[in-house]
Amino acid sequence: MRNKKVLSLCIDAFFLALIVIFTFVPYLGYITIPGIGISFTLMHVIVLVGALLFGFSKGLLYGTIFGVCSLIKAATMPVGILDPLFINPLVSILPRMIFGGVSGLLFSLIKRIKNPMVSYSLMYVNAGVMSILHSFLTLSLLFLFNMNNENIIASGGFIALISSIFATNGIIELVLAIIITPNISLALFKAYPKLTNSPFIEVSFMQKKLNYNLILDKYKDESLDTLKGLISINSTYDEKTKSNVNPFGEGVSKALQYMYNLALKDGFIANNYDNKIVEILYGEGPKNITILGHVDIVPASGKWNHDPFDMIEIDNILYGRGVSDDKGPVICSYYALKAIKDYDLANGYQIRLLIGGNEESGSLGMKYYFETLKKYEPTFGFTPDSDFPCIFAEKGCINFHIKYPLNLKNVLLIESGVAINAVIDKTIIKINSDDLFNHFNQSGIVDESIFNDGVFTIIHYGKSAHGSTPELGKNSSIEVLDCLVNYYQDEQIKKIYEMIAPLDGKGLNIYGHSKEMGSTSLNVGLFNYHDNTLFVGVNYRFVDGMDEESIKQNIINCLGKDNVDFEETAKLLYFKKDSPLIKTLTHSYKKISKDKKAKPLAIGGGTYAKEAKNCVAFGMQFSDFDTHMHEANECIRKNDFYLSMKIYLDAILALGKLIKKDENKI
Repeated sequence: MRNKKVLSLCIDAFFLALIVIFTFVPYLGYITIPGIGISFTLMHVIVLVGALLFGFSKGLLYGTIFGVCSLIKAATMPVGILDPLFINPLVSILPRMIFGGVSGLLFSLIKRIKNPMVSYSLMYVNAGVMSILHSFLTLSLLFLFNMNNENIIASGGFIALISSIFATNGIIELVLAIIITPNISLALFKAYPKLTNSPFIEVSFMQKKLNYNLILDKYKDESLDTLKGLISINSTYDEKTKSNVNPFGEGVSKALQYMYNLALKDGFIANNYDNKIVEILYGEGPKNITILGHVDIVPASGKWNHDPFDMIEIDNILYGRGVSDDKGPVICSYYALKAIKDYDLANGYQIRLLIGGNEESGSLGMKYYFETLKKYEPTFGFTPDSDFPCIFAEKGCINFHIKYPLNLKNVLLIESGVAINAVIDKTIIKINSDDLFNHFNQSGIVDESIFNDGVFTIIHYGKSAHGSTPELGKNSSIEVLDCLVNYYQDEQIKKIYEMIAPLDGKGLNIYGHSKEMGSTSLNVGLFNYHDNTLFVGVNYRFVDGMDEESIKQNIINCLGKDNVDFEETAKLLYFKKDSPLIKTLTHSYKKISKDKKAKPLAIGGGTYAKEAKNCVAFGMQFSDFDTHMHEANECIRKNDFYLSMKIYLDAILALGKLIKKDENKI
């Protein structure tokens, strides 16, 4: 509050100084064209600019200062034959006060017109009308209080006086007001957004087109450098380095600390809560906009064309593990927030950027923040960890582990899978049988092999994909299991295959379908065999209309109670498409991307949106580009990276409007 008062005083001092300088410096505020006899003023333009930017009170103040200065000038520095008449405050001050106040009032009303094109056009019209009003008021009061003056009588009466003035300096002043006032006001507001809380920036169609570019262009190089530094950190969940200090492993802690240090350097209030989650804060208020992202990543498995932890750019495409999930979106959100802070674009509410370290393997960091630390829930929130334009529904998720006794003769070891929510793209098999090796080879399973001390080590490759869309990948472990079924002709092995191979869950009697959310999905993300025991990790997604307990019971009925172990269930998420949150985020995407046909989506993926109230997933994947999320050679288009930053900036400010309107019924 104190800073705003100081800023307001500084602005008033600036306009006061400007009016004084233009009044008393010859040929600056009052200009006479030699040889023609035409004179005009620029003083009214200064008042109009102040009135447009700041409204009624400032317009009234600057108009009054204009009048006082004209009175002093008339008394001390008269030039024309009519100047002595302006010593009367009713002639010099009163009309300028009325002019300034009315100008501010009308500009404020115009700026609230919802149609930006109409509003912006009326800015020019009003500048011209107010210029005419200034001349008319001044000349009318001049005539009214000086009707017996010989110079007024010589002018030929009121109509003649008005006509002569308008035919000369009045037209020039009118044109100057129309040209200069809206454009200089817009330029000032672009250069100094914290100059005013005026809605001008929100309703001007030129501002809508140009402002975000102007604000965010300065962060382009910096944001890419920041992302490159974050990508260089291998922040995969790591059991080997896991400790009380590093609950998710040293790499995750390093990535969280990287963001924490960045926030402190840039002047944010930031907290690192036990290397589980980093909180970055801007603004104050009981209501908030919360952005939930994460810096942990899935392992960089598969065949990469370059080092996955060295972000490179090829043909305007950025490559590296995490550029799309979720380090790139986190950096976009961060710089959108930084722009809001640097330009003081938001007030009356708080903005939080929460950066977790465990999204890919349990979301424990976010649970710690809301459940253990008891932090307040979002008023509105989004997580930049899915698709544009906006996600109105997410399937529920049940992860479970199968431990099944199995005797695979001549199979010493099978190892595959790095994350339960990713399609397995590489399986390693160790066997000690020539016959089984030949069967694998003939079946196309042997992509690579080594023979040493009577043991064949076979590598079979598949294609990775996100666990929510297993149909987009090729699960190498399921192909190996299929080959084993054909080789052994064993009913037990066949039964296991028939239960876990179908991608829709039919094998375990847990298939479901809904109109808005589609069908269920099942992904085998972990598949290991040793010591005559098969270990399988399954990521299953269910749709609305299904009962969680019934799903679990069907799984138990198929696999046996002693053979299955369930993890915590991720709830199903659903918002109405016409809710304020969904409508606002979708509108921001459409406005900035120019994609007018986009509609809110339902997805199988589970995001941080399930860990907080009033939150949905929002970008930053575009429908026309495959980022290879959870796959080798993960990437994003550089232009999409910059575009997303603008979308997130607009979305945060738009949600801020909702908060101010108290439309928090989601």
